[in-house]
Amino acid sequence: MVHLAWPRLANYRDFFHVGRNSILRFLAAAVAAGTRQLIVAGTCLEYGMQHGLNENMKTKPCTPYVFATDALRRALELLEKEYPFTLQWMRLLRN
Repeated sequence: MVHLAWPRLANYRDFFHVGRNSILRFLAAAVAAGTRQLIVAGTCLEYGMQHGLNENMKTKPCTPYVFATDALRRALELLEKEYPFTLQWMRLLRN
């Protein structure tokens, strides 16, 4: 399953994003129903506002939207310990 959706991205500073556990519930239900692979889109902003990004850097969320995407990734990583599925987290870069 590929999940690319996130609502209200134009308002990325809105705290609306922090309470978006409906996405986690949806993905957790898919895994519980037997989905074996999740590919989920995060954002390069999970690394904070900096240049020279690489996937081994620690995350530094800088807006409510970015905090929420990073929290979703962490929750899905915990879920991987309970269910037999593979999580692939993509971070989209904007040049």
